[in-house]
Amino acid sequence: MRSVPSKTKLPGPWKKPTPPKVLEPAENRVPHAFATEAGELEVADVAALVVPVNGEALAGDADAVLDRAVNDGTVVMLNWDGVQPEDATKLMQFACDKLGLRVPGKSPTRMPRTAGAAISRLDEWLEPLGVRLLQIDIDADDVFVLPMLADDDTVAGGRSVNGASLKATRD
Repeated sequence: MRSVPSKTKLPGPWKKPTPPKVLEPAENRVPHAFATEAGELEVADVAALVVPVNGEALAGDADAVLDRAVNDGTVVMLNWDGVQPEDATKLMQFACDKLGLRVPGKSPTRMPRTAGAAISRLDEWLEPLGVRLLQIDIDADDVFVLPMLADDDTVAGGRSVNGASLKATRD
């Protein structure tokens, strides 16, 4: 008996595939109104991007704001030496939930272990939901990644704050 070619569609009551599950936050984030449209970002703009939805406003210098965001789980810290795929996606889902961003319910398939490739893969995973990743480069052994609305990413990407450059993942 010959096998049926894989591209052949057979008649029958086949169901359409179910769309992937999306985790919706309890409260949605709205795009941020930046103080300046060009040049260096103010610390207050970065603080507004990293604070949880309806959270307490952050104050202080850029280092204090970043430390608080990492402690709160809104900025994800990845190690350049090697990314644990399961940990990275769980941390990203947690950060997106706290920030009021939509996130896929299922982890991406075949996550790379290198930080640069993992960040790109996570960005591709989040992009269909209107979420992008912004890399905060502070010349450290770790990589700091902030999930944000795509609208905010287009304004914040490529700028800097107190010497730390903010790199859009898509570049």
